[in-house]
Amino acid sequence: MVEPGEQLPQEVLALIFRHLSLRDRAAVAGVCRAWAAAATSSAVWHDTNIR
Repeated sequence: MVEPGEQLPQEVLALIFRHLSLRDRAAVAGVCRAWAAAATSSAVWHDTNIR
């Protein structure tokens, strides 16, 4: 069976994940390796302000 994250390119997942809250980003990073790679990519975090 194909992992969920392998059905979409990492770039597409990153574009989706950048709209999630910090808590949700942490949650999706635990789904599978592909999602973890996308969720921790710089494309997801480059404009995030943590206060």
